[in-house]
Formats: sequence, structure tokens, C-alpha cells
Amino acid sequence: DFHGSIDVLRILGAGVPATFLVATWAYALLSLEAYRPLVVANGLAVVVAVGLCLALIPSLGARGAAIVTAALEYVLSGAYAVVLTRFGDLAAPDIARLARILIAFACAFAVGLLVPGPSEVRLSCALLVLAVIVPALRLFPEEFVHALRPGGSS
Repeated sequence: DFHGSIDVLRILGAGVPATFLVATWAYALLSLEAYRPLVVANGLAVVVAVGLCLALIPSLGARGAAIVTAALEYVLSGAYAVVLTRFGDLAAPDIARLARILIAFACAFAVGLLVPGPSEVRLSCALLVLAVIVPALRLFPEEFVHALRPGGSS
């Protein structure tokens, strides 16, 4: 009965990595008391949202709304990243690491879309891709890797 929502949910899934960045970086900006840049970044997201909604929803319906939602997560996370880089090394996101994270998620997402079969098989294949790519791209935090080594801190 819900087959019509599958494509919409897949599109929304593409925005999930950026959602995590938005949540994390918003708290970082709040802790740095960067209220004005936070308001400006969110204002930019509202302007982009209105424009994209007017452009995409009338012709694409729910798919257009999902595209807008996913795109806005990336717009907002990008704006937050720009603001955080102004606070120097303490708060600046590691752009090279972020690019590797996005590559890992893009590969897993692509595999999840391209593998034929039921959603359980697609999800399993995407998770397998992440299980291979994340260590290969050295995306685990150093503290995590250190804690796994014999004699590492607990």
C-alpha cells in the first residue's frame, strides 16, 4: 500500500549524512556564541527553500519536496562549515575528511539504489560497502582506533 513512498524515502535518505552535520555543527556554533552567523545561515536556507519549493514541488510533487529537503540539509551544513572555518583550527571542520565521509555515503547509497532485489538485500549491500570503505578511508576517529588496540585506553 505504501509503494509510492519508496522513491521519496530514498531521496530523503540521501540527506541523512548532512542532517548529522547540521545537528552537530549547529551546537558547535551555539557553544561558540555565533548567533548572528547562525541566523544568517538559516535565513539563507529559508530563501533557498522557498526558491526550490516553487521550482520543484509543482512539477514533481512529493519527490520534489524530498529533493528540496535533502538539498537544504546540504546547503545548511555547507553554510555552517563556512562559518565554523572562521573560528580557526579549534572549530573548523576537516574538509578533506568530510569529503571522504560523503564519498563513503555516496558509494553506499549508489549500491543501495543499483542492486536488484528486496530492500533488505539492498540495505545489506550498502552496509557491506560502508564496512569496507569506512576503514579503507580511515574514517574512524583516532581515539576509537586507539581504544581498540591492546593496551589502549578504555
